[in-house]
Amino acid sequence: MGWLKFSILGEPAGGYGLAIAGYPGVANVGAGVVTYLSEELGAEPLARLYSEYLFLPGNVAGISISEDGSFELPSIDIYHTREKVSSVGRLLLITSQVQPVPWGQLEVASKLLGKLMSLGASSLLVVTGFADPDIAGRVLAFGTNSDLLQRIISAGAEEKTPMKSIVGLAGATLASAKLFNLPYVSLTGVSETSAPDFRAAGEVLKILNSALNLQLNLGSIERRIREFEEMKRSILRQLEEQISSMTSTGSDETGYVG
Repeated sequence: MGWLKFSILGEPAGGYGLAIAGYPGVANVGAGVVTYLSEELGAEPLARLYSEYLFLPGNVAGISISEDGSFELPSIDIYHTREKVSSVGRLLLITSQVQPVPWGQLEVASKLLGKLMSLGASSLLVVTGFADPDIAGRVLAFGTNSDLLQRIISAGAEEKTPMKSIVGLAGATLASAKLFNLPYVSLTGVSETSAPDFRAAGEVLKILNSALNLQLNLGSIERRIREFEEMKRSILRQLEEQISSMTSTGSDETGYVG
């Protein structure tokens, strides 16, 4: 049993119906969706899970130091909405900036699920990303919560599972939900590549907005997608210019083309 600790940051409001979790992963869909929901819905910090299995990016133990000298340990953060913002009541929103090391994922996930259920969560939705250029832009779903799954499919998701596995904390969270007999749905945004892609996250947000009646500002989602696309185009232009410059210089100096 590894070292794990919950730090309580707020007073539970009660009446939580659905817990939505999303973590760093393929195209950053999971973490991107939950972070956006937290911001748009005015979610407040409720609890934080620390563990010796949570390392800084690069798999090193340590702390993140801010400019004012304060610091934080890597953690999994639980937020909540104090008001009922959807047709399923108040929401619990779970995300992190890091992944547990592989041998600690199930232990961390089981502790997390135990805390969510103790807070009253009656259902779980895990958001993930999947890279497949042939079906990019689609949103895929499966799960045991038939009512939630049907809402999501009616909102435009497809009940398909072309992926062979779900890895990391997302997979461990779903596995723990099954072991805890907590009804769940897995919701996956498909991207062209594994690189961060807010378009895939945006498609998931549109599905959730309709399925759960969240009344999100879709204009804000579209603006972020446009900003993301412009940033990608700018980076590609810079890369093309650098490659063109290097190729031009190389052919003058060496006299051959490769």
